[in-house]
Amino acid sequence: MTKTKEVRTLHAAQMRAHTAQEGSVAGPEQEAWLERFIEGSASLTDLSDHAPEYLTTAQKREALHLAKEHEAAAFQRMREQYEASIPAYEEKKKQRNLDRAGMSEEQRKRHEALDFARANVELSGGKISEEAAQRGLRWANGEITMDEYLAVSLPR
Repeated sequence: MTKTKEVRTLHAAQMRAHTAQEGSVAGPEQEAWLERFIEGSASLTDLSDHAPEYLTTAQKREALHLAKEHEAAAFQRMREQYEASIPAYEEKKKQRNLDRAGMSEEQRKRHEALDFARANVELSGGKISEEAAQRGLRWANGEITMDEYLAVSLPR
């Protein structure tokens, strides 16, 4: 049985308010059960058996609240993972720029195009074979032409 009459009265007021927010209206029989609950002659179990709209709206609200908390926690974890990955990304970018310092402008553009293509494939769920990655690097370094690259890459 719920603690004091004061607490039961507060619970009943909350139940009525939540039921009204849900667009529901309890009938006289349900109101009578709610009054019995306030007086202490009916339990929450009795109320759920005879006036379920009071409890189902509260249960739905609680389920929504828990779902929102879960989504917020998942979002926070993703945000933390993203923020934790930024220094590694920046370091990799810095190293890539150092590696490309001695390249010609054309080679830098080709490497950037290759990076973009690789990211596009991977973000789409694809995977680049080691052979294709090496062929791409040969093209970006100017060792083969685009025609030679495409001649091997495209199925005949």
